[in-house]
Amino acid sequence: LPLGGGAVLQPSTVAGGRRMPAKIELLSFGKLGKGMKVLGVIREVKEEYAVVSLPTMLTGFVRRTSNGPPLTQVLPPVNTIMAFSILQTTTEEVTTKSSPSSKAATPVKKRRIELSPLPNHVNSGIRLDEFLSSTTSSSSKSKFASTANYENGTPMIIRGRIVSVEDHGCIVDLGGVLLSATGEKAKAFLKFDNIEGDYEVVDDEEGDDDDNMDEDVEDDDGRDTKPMDVDKSSSKTAGSKRLLNKHRVYDFAILPPQTSGEGSLSILQLSLPSTSTLATLRTTSEMVPSLSSLVPGMLMDVQVEQHAKNGMCVSFMKGVYRGALDEDHLGGWRSCDEKKKKGLGGGDSKEDPSMWWKKVFRGKHAKFSARIIAVDAATKIVRLSLNAHILSLRGEYSSFPLPVGTIVQNAQVIRVDPGIGALLALPPSGTSPDDDAATAQLDKINHIIQLDRDLSNNLMSISEYKAASKVLTAYVHISKSIDPE
Repeated sequence: LPLGGGAVLQPSTVAGGRRMPAKIELLSFGKLGKGMKVLGVIREVKEEYAVVSLPTMLTGFVRRTSNGPPLTQVLPPVNTIMAFSILQTTTEEVTTKSSPSSKAATPVKKRRIELSPLPNHVNSGIRLDEFLSSTTSSSSKSKFASTANYENGTPMIIRGRIVSVEDHGCIVDLGGVLLSATGEKAKAFLKFDNIEGDYEVVDDEEGDDDDNMDEDVEDDDGRDTKPMDVDKSSSKTAGSKRLLNKHRVYDFAILPPQTSGEGSLSILQLSLPSTSTLATLRTTSEMVPSLSSLVPGMLMDVQVEQHAKNGMCVSFMKGVYRGALDEDHLGGWRSCDEKKKKGLGGGDSKEDPSMWWKKVFRGKHAKFSARIIAVDAATKIVRLSLNAHILSLRGEYSSFPLPVGTIVQNAQVIRVDPGIGALLALPPSGTSPDDDAATAQLDKINHIIQLDRDLSNNLMSISEYKAASKVLTAYVHISKSIDPE
């Protein structure tokens, strides 16, 4: 793979011998294509469609399949972060009036990104042979440990769809993933005992109800439930009670195969981890024997190879794979006003003071854990992120804290993207510590700091990075920054 993976302009030398660093190209609409896999945040789920937030401020849609179940029976709750496969990207021209007083119709291009959460699309390219062979010789308990670590190493995360709910668990479809080179397809089973946290078995008809977004569902007779201390603040989010019904898709963990019993590999045993557990499970080399085996959501230990003009080029899996983190996914921002230019360039006057990450990600901090957000084996694009909501897999952390209509003063321009818009750094909101929003923000910060320690990144121990992580940003599109009249 080239430095930074695909869609990265390589370093060059210009006239005068000046060295130009690599530049990471934006994951724009034009770089997305059929078969590419991206990480998304579920924002809205209806029976016929779902809306998903994608990297670089793009929006994708999931459509109900022909004669398929309502998407309210298929997708997890709003704010769940999970991988999607792109089915197609389309552009069509529609005519709209530029203003109510205008009589002339203006042609506008509408772009649409069609996504699939189904295992036959998300799991395409995944191979289980090396992972299973590396774990077959070990024994493991099927139940969860008290911490995020399993007693026999890291389990492999895989997308699955519930085919049926039985007396003791669920039969799960993995989308035709192969067990070995012989072409044998994997079959999987989820025991109720291997579900971490609260869950409820529902009838197919009940799964059609929007109540699947609510964690406060009363237990009816005959429903299997598992008690858990539920965070009331995460109601209607990915932290809600998991519903088990036919067609529902989740990210499951493959438990190490048991050595006892003939034909033990024919049916894989799965577990359903909580979001907190899922956020700390790292990916091992046995899980990704090829580039096509990489899936967004995988947590990787990466090494900085070079600081790019707008981010970092990294390698992982002992240099086998290469990827990039652009400046929108470094987990923080630092503005470049004159007061802050001193020291940001690491003491070298020739360095660009806006590249604040050069002073942070060096030495022992050049190695850290980041999560994959986009993979395209065809173009060799591999992108990763350090953003808080992505590392923690908590979609609600990406919600804008200020209500619509709030007037913000003293905002500062961080970056101008010609023909697109501008990124702004907003001043602190100044809310009272007793305010509910301020309390939620404090809880979020504490969670992020603890996760930073749990992943052994320890980036929050660097004053520069900690300050950058607190900067609140907003983007102003060019269509909203000028008067059309």
